[in-house]
Amino acid sequence: MSLKSLPKEQFNALLALSIPDFRQALGVMVAKTMMAQPEPIDIPAKIEDSSFKGPASDIPIRIYTPEGTGPFPAVVFYHGGGWVLGNIQSHDSICRQMCVQTGAVVISVEYRLAPEAKFPAGPNDCYAAFHHVQSNPDKYGIDAERVAVAGDSAGGNLATVVSIMCRDRQAPRPKFQCLIYPACDFTANGPHKQSDPSDLLVMDFMNYMKDGYINGPEDEINPLASPLKADLHDLPPAFVMTCSMDPLLEEGVEYVQKLKASGVPCEHINAIGMDHGCFSQDRRTDPDIQQYQDAAFAAIKKALI
Repeated sequence: MSLKSLPKEQFNALLALSIPDFRQALGVMVAKTMMAQPEPIDIPAKIEDSSFKGPASDIPIRIYTPEGTGPFPAVVFYHGGGWVLGNIQSHDSICRQMCVQTGAVVISVEYRLAPEAKFPAGPNDCYAAFHHVQSNPDKYGIDAERVAVAGDSAGGNLATVVSIMCRDRQAPRPKFQCLIYPACDFTANGPHKQSDPSDLLVMDFMNYMKDGYINGPEDEINPLASPLKADLHDLPPAFVMTCSMDPLLEEGVEYVQKLKASGVPCEHINAIGMDHGCFSQDRRTDPDIQQYQDAAFAAIKKALI
């Protein structure tokens, strides 16, 4: 289900809840919606739930393995949800599709959520997940030299932050980063002149997630929260998707421009008429999204050859 499909009164009622209560109420609604969903159309050869030891706790992961014989390329995927919502189940469909269309093992990461674990818990978990996967190629049947990161929204933020952390810590880096309408700048709270009005990321909702995730104004300019504030030199090549109806459009475009100015190869596609959250929609019911999903998966597959 999509939050944007809720009546305004119901959506506002959710925002009046604490984040844990919001999460619980949303989970009930999603469970009811899932029962009415058609069977998945993307069937990897194997789907397995597992975990690994993270910085503070065991971190659940879901591993999607494609047909064929490894070692395969791999994608470490970070789900969206404003750092306060989402899990490996909420993004199961798009991870299935990513696995089938890229021919890569996809490892979806259930990093700790805020406000129970505020910044920088999320980046630390996501960095640990990339390091774990890249350091255990035999365990996952992958080629350690062909591991990308990907994510949507908050997950896009975390994917590029992991790339920055790897560079700064002189650790092995992702070969590629696929960033779907990434959040790039916590200081971008002014009017958004380029984007059309969003039905989902209204300012109240954006502030709700922001207040849950970061500790205070000092975090807004931290490069590991706002990667637009980071030095972007020597990062992996990128694919960035933005949406014309997304309040994150401007900061996404600025991030693309800064990546290119920093010498990072970057393919950018702007989805005209699309709103935030569209990428994980089912292409059977929202066929307009397929061209953008196909473009992202083609970019990953080409980069990991």
